Amino acid sequence: MKNKPPKTLLAMALVFFAIIVFVPTISATDICVPDNYATIQSAVNAANDGDTIIVRDGTYNENVDVSKRLTIRSENGYGSTTVQAASSSDHVFNVTVDYVNINVDSWLKEQQTGKRLEYV
Repeated sequence: MKNKPPKTLLAMALVFFAIIVFVPTISATDICVPDNYATIQSAVNAANDGDTIIVRDGTYNENVDVSKRLTIRSENGYGSTTVQAASSSDHVFNVTVDYVNINVDSWLKEQQTGKRLEYV
């Protein structure tokens, strides 16, 4: 009589195999502005949850709507990056999702109306 593996062991092996094969690998990506995308907003639009957007030195004139869980930071720290509102009646950053990390106080000079946090 041959030894048969228990059915639970076979079921567990099958589930493990399915997880490895069918679940895509999730990894965060660094996106650089303006290297990969010309604007912070276009980088946000292209990003996935968990990505980091690194903003190179310079002045950026835009209003940024953030609806993904991201980190947005300057490449070289405070004073090297400025974001000015393109529309002075709107916020520079409009964040509408939890778990967004914008390192504003340590690196970014905002001009105009600042940040708006909605539903967070």
